[in-house]
Amino acid sequence: CNDPQWICVDLEQPRRISSVKIYWDRGFAGEYEIDVSNDFESWEKIYATRSGRGGVEEISNLDATARYVRLYGYSRGTNGIGDYSLAEIEIYGAKSEPMKRGER
Repeated sequence: CNDPQWICVDLEQPRRISSVKIYWDRGFAGEYEIDVSNDFESWEKIYATRSGRGGVEEISNLDATARYVRLYGYSRGTNGIGDYSLAEIEIYGAKSEPMKRGER
């Protein structure tokens, strides 16, 4: 497969996102970003790196609310050899609650 490649998780409704944990298999992304969207058309980048190292990567201190979370790989960290391979991706946060009138 050629770069870029991506995978998307549908959370079924907008959820607060505070961290993402990526469990790479042998083929990992050296350069990637994490994007979020509520409509699968407009995407907002909430994290980007050019120094992906494989193994388990935990990205914390995120502050987003979205239905879709996309992992977008720009280049492989294995010298371009092989495919991307994920064992698991975990998305952490809390269910979004609507604000009551007058709250900020």
